[in-house]
Amino acid sequence: MLEKCGLKRHNTYSNEMQTSFDSLAVLTLLGIVQAILLVGALVGLKRGYSPANRILAAFLVFVSIAFGGNILTHTKFILSVPHLAQISAPVAFLIVPLLFFYVKSLVFRRNIFSSLDTIHLIPFLLCIAYLLPFYIQNSEAKIVYLTSALENHPLDWRIRTGLAFLQQFIYLIFIGIIFYKSAQRQGSITGARKANLYLAQFLFVGFTIVWLTAVVRFVIDYSLETNLIAPFIGCIFICAVIFKALQKPEVLSAEDVLLSKKYQKSTLKSNEAEGYLEKIINLMETEKLYLDKNLTLEKLARKLSILPPHLSQLINERLNQNFPDFINSYRVEEFKERLSDPQSDRYTIVAIAEASGFNSKSTFNSAFKKHTNLTPSEFKKTLPTQN
Repeated sequence: MLEKCGLKRHNTYSNEMQTSFDSLAVLTLLGIVQAILLVGALVGLKRGYSPANRILAAFLVFVSIAFGGNILTHTKFILSVPHLAQISAPVAFLIVPLLFFYVKSLVFRRNIFSSLDTIHLIPFLLCIAYLLPFYIQNSEAKIVYLTSALENHPLDWRIRTGLAFLQQFIYLIFIGIIFYKSAQRQGSITGARKANLYLAQFLFVGFTIVWLTAVVRFVIDYSLETNLIAPFIGCIFICAVIFKALQKPEVLSAEDVLLSKKYQKSTLKSNEAEGYLEKIINLMETEKLYLDKNLTLEKLARKLSILPPHLSQLINERLNQNFPDFINSYRVEEFKERLSDPQSDRYTIVAIAEASGFNSKSTFNSAFKKHTNLTPSEFKKTLPTQN
């Protein structure tokens, strides 16, 4: 008797909540299809910095799952496939961490995953554990729950969404910090790596806009009718990324694969490389070894207690530069800092360049032009007038 009453109630709910696949749902679904196609291109890409591309592919997969969940909820089609309900909920806690690791892999060019990084999975796993009692229910029980939830949006949905927004906000701050640090060394970033970073910045801006839209919608109108606004905007950005990839294929490729072939027989181990790389950067930024006009690859290698070929490999593979460009990028930044000093009017441009580590005017001019796209005189005109 109870079962009959339950089935009758389910039929009543089903009649009251008919599926409605509107134009917004169709357009969002098309955006998801585009994202999946891009994932296929990234997975099948034979050139490029594959770890970063794999992270980007995973990011797009989970974004597609999250947006797919929004479509099922918005159209109420979830009542026809109740076992797919809330599958996308834990995914919301993985999307921005993946974007964080994607940006990190492009900026720092190192093996970014370690056992400690499993802590980033904690919110995702906690959400799964919380929803597990729902996942193991039968379809009838899920339909009863969903029918009520789609109408009333229970408190636990709101809390979970709010926690996801908070977590995403924290990660967006960390991503912004990474971009800020990379901007300070923008002159040392060239070629395909620069194109990749532009793509990462574009994704960061796009996701931030989607996040802000979702937060505003959450505060003002947390209803089914507005459920696809943020996903639709997100799909627009995904299509823009695909357009950029078609327009400039180098944004999805890099020079690292070609460089790695050059060093296939190298004895430098990956864990050693990371330690040496941090030491190099630290020496450049704290001891300012680049101020030595006679600094050579061999001299720096002795300072680091590393073989010169290994040092060359580090700079080429991890920083996507050769040794002169790497050192001159720091000298150019030093020159810009010194020239910005009000006391610099006492000295000529050449004198400031020599104090910054350059040993000739011609080397300085070519390096400065390469890293800034300006001549020293043109750069000086961009500075505020100094008394």
